[in-house]
This record gives sequence, structure tokens and C-alpha cells, in this order.
Amino acid sequence: MRRHGLEVWDLADDGDYQVMGGTGDVIATVVCVPQSGNLWMTVSAYSPDSGLAERTRNVVRADIVNAVVFDDG
Repeated sequence: MRRHGLEVWDLADDGDYQVMGGTGDVIATVVCVPQSGNLWMTVSAYSPDSGLAERTRNVVRADIVNAVVFDDG
């Protein structure tokens, strides 16, 4: 999120699996829930400007999809 100019307000360090951040124009949330042998994930973005919300969601999701796993154990 920070890579795209979003301020991170909530790291998932309280065990709720949710990261939330944004700017004055857009809010983005990422929820990642580990499952046995899998990961359930959702990325959402909200803004009065639907185009901005869509672009924000897409760039955050693309960063996650393109991430390189270096330690899966």
C-alpha cells in the first residue's frame, strides 16, 4: 500500500487478518486468512471516484499476486 502512496492505518498485528489504509480520496483493505495449505484473500477499495477505487484495488492486488514467496515454512 505504501508503495502506491497510501498511509497504512491498521496492520494485521492484532490478529484480525486485515490491513487497512488510504488517503483522503480512497480507502483500501486487504484481508488475508491462512487456511490449511492455502490462503483466502480479498482486496477492496472505496472512493467516491469509482475509477480511483478500481485502480487502487488493482495495483494493490497486482503487488500481492506478483509477490515472491521466499519462506513458505
